[in-house]
Amino acid sequence: MGNSKLLLQFTMGTLALCLSACGEKKEPPLPKSTPQSHANKRAQGYDINGSVAVDRDNNFHHMQRLVSDYYNYDLNLPPASIRHVAPSCNGRKSTAEETVHVVIARNGGVREGLRKEELPSLMLITNLVVDEIAKDRAAKYIKTGTFNGVGQKYKNWPQKMNRKEVVITESKNPVYVVLVTRWPTLYNFTLAPNVKVSGVMVYSDARQSAVAGLDPSTPVRFLTGDNPATKKCWVRPENKPDSTWTGYKKAKRLKRSQFGSSRYHLLNDVYKKFAAKIKSDVGRFSDSNLISVHGGAYFLIGPEPRTLEERIKYSPVAGSHIIVTESDDVQLGLKKDLENYAYEIIHTKTKQLLTEEK
Repeated sequence: MGNSKLLLQFTMGTLALCLSACGEKKEPPLPKSTPQSHANKRAQGYDINGSVAVDRDNNFHHMQRLVSDYYNYDLNLPPASIRHVAPSCNGRKSTAEETVHVVIARNGGVREGLRKEELPSLMLITNLVVDEIAKDRAAKYIKTGTFNGVGQKYKNWPQKMNRKEVVITESKNPVYVVLVTRWPTLYNFTLAPNVKVSGVMVYSDARQSAVAGLDPSTPVRFLTGDNPATKKCWVRPENKPDSTWTGYKKAKRLKRSQFGSSRYHLLNDVYKKFAAKIKSDVGRFSDSNLISVHGGAYFLIGPEPRTLEERIKYSPVAGSHIIVTESDDVQLGLKKDLENYAYEIIHTKTKQLLTEEK
């Protein structure tokens, strides 16, 4: 499917409606709450809610103090370009000039936009998944006369991607970013002037991943746990255990025994294996350049702007360059519209199979 057809698809459905208000929007007042109040301690690290970003030192920042102009852009803009990348086991070693930054947040996503409204997100659909689900639905209908219960077992059932926002102000060296997630995720980048992202590596349990807001020529690699091409080199990701974990001190004191290990030691072993995988694929990284949280949607790599006037101009998904894992169909829209679109494709294929069966 060519880019021209994909770009045309992005103008369908919800995007044909007026998602952005007419006229210029006024910036809302700065949040009165402290960003720390949005960070809840969980068994495996912080779970961060609201529009709050976390940095490598576990400091928290209101996104409104990091970016500007997020309230005054056109949601209806189609992407500037779309590039498909096949998942692969082949990484790229970092160079001496690059600084590797790792962001592990296997859960979480933007629940609403910075403008307090739901923003369009991506959905990737592959013919292989559609065919597999349609065959099961047709077989279920022939046997029972109903479609109920079919599709629930498919973790690759087309679904709206989680959104995560990555703000980078670190400009001393080229930045090589490693992103780790569990669910289908779209990472949107906002870069300060003079920031150079020299590469991106995405580790995801799910098959669907994407990045937006980068130069279209940026080298991006995807390694997914649910893709036949990369299952053989997949290593389970895990957060790095640290003092933010509930019960950390007690768990760390527990000694290993011949009968088993504490949960802390087990998870720490998993993390060490995954960290070794990153070092093998990308190269060595410093713990001082690691963000590791249970769940979060906003991340800051580099210092917070000193003043509101020095904030970074927000880079929206609308109108940006998008790089995605290989798929047969790419859609942009709101959750309900995307779900309805996927259902219609699967239902049409199911009816076709039932007709052929007759």
